[in-house]
Amino acid sequence: MPLNDYEFSYRALTFGGSTAYEVVREAGITDMAVRLGDRPFTRGHGWIPGLNYADGKYIEFEIIVTGTMDSATLWNRIQNVIKIFSPFLYTEPDPENNDQLNFKYPGADEKFIRCRPTKRTIVREPGTEFGVKPIAVQLFAYDPRWYDATEVDSGVTSGTFNVTNSSTFLYAYPRITFVTSGGGNAKLTNNTNGDVVELSSAGPSASVEVRMDRLSYGSRSLIVYTGVPPTPSTDKYDKWVAPRLPFKLNVGVNSLTLNTGTSVRIRHYTPWG
Repeated sequence: MPLNDYEFSYRALTFGGSTAYEVVREAGITDMAVRLGDRPFTRGHGWIPGLNYADGKYIEFEIIVTGTMDSATLWNRIQNVIKIFSPFLYTEPDPENNDQLNFKYPGADEKFIRCRPTKRTIVREPGTEFGVKPIAVQLFAYDPRWYDATEVDSGVTSGTFNVTNSSTFLYAYPRITFVTSGGGNAKLTNNTNGDVVELSSAGPSASVEVRMDRLSYGSRSLIVYTGVPPTPSTDKYDKWVAPRLPFKLNVGVNSLTLNTGTSVRIRHYTPWG
C-alpha cells in the first residue's frame, strides 16, 4: 500500500503520519558522512589528499505508541514495535526486503533505504499511565544512499535499446537477467560508457541473473546465478567472463546492445543521496 506523507514502513509495520505509532523525532535518513582517505604530511603543513568514500550511517526514530491505558490494544502495539525493530530476526542483510525502510516526504515520491536495527530503548514515564508509550529505535544503513521505491524495468528485450537512469548525479547498478541458448553465451554492452558484461557457457536455454548492486537489492555483490536465493548448485559466477567489472548506468539515457543471447531484461532502482 502506498505511503502517505510523513509515513514510514519497515518490515510489516507502517508508522508515523496519522497511524497509532506517531513519530515525534526522525534523524539520519538524509544525512551523509564521508570516510576520509587523507593522510597527514610527515614533515609539513596540511594533509595528502586521498580517496573519499561515503560511510554508513545511523537512523533514529522516537515513536509514541498510543492506546487506551492498561488495554490489550496498547500492549499489542508495543509488542509490534518490539518485534519489528528486533535485531534477532536475522543476522545478515535479507535479500527479500526485510531490511527495507520505505518513507514518504511531502512533494516527493516514495523512497527506501536499507538498514537494520541496532538499538531499542523503551522508557516508562508519567505519560505511560495515560496510554502514551515512547519508544526510541536506532537502525544502521550500510548503504548510505536511498532509492526510488518503484523499480525501473526495461521489460524483456533484445538488439539495441535505451534505459534511463533518472538520478541527477549517481550511477545506477542494475540487475540483468539474460535468457541464453546454444551454449549459454551472453554479452551486453553499454554503448554510452563502454561497460560490458559477458557470460560464457552458462548452460543451454538458461535464465541467468547478474546482480550488479548488492546494496539496493540486498544481495551479495556481483553474483551470477539462476534461481533465488543462490545456492552452490545454481551459482554461475565462474561463467562471468573476466575482468568482471561492475556494469553501470550513467545519469540520463543509456544506449545498450545485446550482442549475444536470446533476450535480456534490465531492472534498477534510481539512486539518490
